[in-house]
Amino acid sequence: MRSRSRLIILLVAVAALIACIAMLPPISLRVPLGARAMPWTMAYLDAAQRLSLVESDGPRQLFDQPLMEKGAAASPTGTHVAAVTSTGELWLVPTIFGDPVLLAEGPVATSFWPEVSPWSADGRALVYVSQGNVFYRKLTSKPRQLTTTGDAFTAALSPDGSLVAYGRKDKADKDLGLWVAAVRLPGEPRQLAQSTGDVFSACCPHWSPDGQWVAFLQAYEGGGLAVAKADGTDTRVGIEAAWEPLHWLPDGNTVLYPKVPYGESPDGLWTYSVSNKATRRLAEPGQEIAYALSPDGRQAFVAAGKLDQTTPPTQARVSLISLPQGTATPGQRTLSGEPLQAHWSPAGDLALLSFASSAGQLRLGRKGLGDLKNLTPARRTAGWVRCR
Repeated sequence: MRSRSRLIILLVAVAALIACIAMLPPISLRVPLGARAMPWTMAYLDAAQRLSLVESDGPRQLFDQPLMEKGAAASPTGTHVAAVTSTGELWLVPTIFGDPVLLAEGPVATSFWPEVSPWSADGRALVYVSQGNVFYRKLTSKPRQLTTTGDAFTAALSPDGSLVAYGRKDKADKDLGLWVAAVRLPGEPRQLAQSTGDVFSACCPHWSPDGQWVAFLQAYEGGGLAVAKADGTDTRVGIEAAWEPLHWLPDGNTVLYPKVPYGESPDGLWTYSVSNKATRRLAEPGQEIAYALSPDGRQAFVAAGKLDQTTPPTQARVSLISLPQGTATPGQRTLSGEPLQAHWSPAGDLALLSFASSAGQLRLGRKGLGDLKNLTPARRTAGWVRCR
């Protein structure tokens, strides 16, 4: 009798285990256990705008459909890439194992990807704009629509994943300001920055590490950089001419930005201090900048190309700049091509995408500036990811 009872208990336990396994999401949607032990590498779009991966024995294609020009953004964990096809479908592409999963038929907008990351800080959720509305989706659940106005533009999640900041613009592309919406709690979105009525809409929200501020771009009396406190108590617009990428230093007080006056040549890398409202130059004038922030926020990997009014730059000077002082460390290098995108992996690797005439060249350095080697032709980079 006792043996029969034990058998029944065992069968019930096995049935419960099978039921639990059946309820788990597909392996492609999960952040794999042990992913942190896997090496980092670069995901990029090849010449045909298909998502590929740099591996020791050559490129490996991750996704066989052509993507939008800025249609790929790697997750912070490096285990997935959000990829939008040329027809506007949003796919989740795992980089370690599993098959791509269709998340949304769209069309999904990818303005300013991957500089404005669609991902949550833990890599388990993302936010995206489709047909002018903001959607939030955990990888393991269905999407939730957060707005209904049909005029949303570039969105980003707060560090704790509770809020999403986004810009709005009307049918004539006129600015309707910067807004925030709650992800979990019901309620009406709040406006953080008023409309300028300009054709350059509020866009590209970047949250400070503590979630207290949002840095963004919005044209106003010739300026581009703006900051707003998330609770709506302080908004500053028209700070300085600026463009992407924007980066916050870990102190939550300092914003890095390339200065790009409208209709004029780029003018180097600058900082803005929220506490004293001061701007300061980090890189010399007259430079087109591609840069990346180190994982600890103490250095910037900067590629600067000299511009004139008639010809594109043919060389880029690559250096490391200490932050927040802005002093260049020894060991600058000069590379051919116009700097476009720069990346600094959590493992300390450096990557630079530069253009010589119309051809893009991905350079990768495992040991700093002295090890930046030509790697493969590329159209865009998607960010650092994990690989097998």
